[in-house]
Amino acid sequence: MCVCLAYHTLGVHYRLLLHLLLWINVIPTKLLVSDKKKPRRSGLAIAAVIGLPVVPYQVYLALQWLGIRAEVERVVRWAEERRDDHGTYPTDLSEYRYSRRRTAAHIQYRTPLQGLYVSYHVGNRNCEHWYIGNGIWKCDGD
Repeated sequence: MCVCLAYHTLGVHYRLLLHLLLWINVIPTKLLVSDKKKPRRSGLAIAAVIGLPVVPYQVYLALQWLGIRAEVERVVRWAEERRDDHGTYPTDLSEYRYSRRRTAAHIQYRTPLQGLYVSYHVGNRNCEHWYIGNGIWKCDGD
């Protein structure tokens, strides 16, 4: 699960690193299912060393991603409603009321050539997700 979340929060390169760590977990898993007591302890220690730094951080980023993604979806709905009411998209988000103000730093909004472009990042600025109009969402790895 952390590997899948890393795609959305940290990007493709970090995802590959976590994928490698996932495969390294085969070693402690084999030791954990061993019949002997000593290899089980070693397997548990190895799994803890690999998992303790990765899992909590990915859970934190996943929660952050869910909140930011929800806010971006609200921004898109707001901008689409404004376009329907006034004929054009708002030029900026100055009139938009954030439900989570701290998400504003992660969201970029532009209206190039009568279109709509809303992007956001979580965890890593190089891993960007964006909405380009007509219900189309993209990600750096797509």
